[in-house]
Amino acid sequence: MKKYLALVLGIAGLALTAAPANSAPLSANATVTSNYIFRGISQSQSDPAVQAGLDYDFGQGFAVGAWTSSINFGNDTPME
Repeated sequence: MKKYLALVLGIAGLALTAAPANSAPLSANATVTSNYIFRGISQSQSDPAVQAGLDYDFGQGFAVGAWTSSINFGNDTPME
C-alpha cells in the first residue's frame, strides 16, 4: 500500500511540474519518496520521506535556494 501511495503522489507531482515554466523569480518544489537514499545509504530507514525546496533567482546567473528532507536515523533529528 505504501508503494502504491508513493507512486500516485509521484505521478501527481510530475503532472504539476509538467506545466510550462514561467519567469517568476521564486520557485518551490515538493517530493514524497518511498525511500530517501544518499550515496547508497538509506537516510529514512527504508521508510517514505517528504522533501521540499525553495529557490529565488536574482537574474544575471545568481540564485539562492534552500532544501529540506525528513530523515530517520533512530535519534531525535527529524529533518535535515
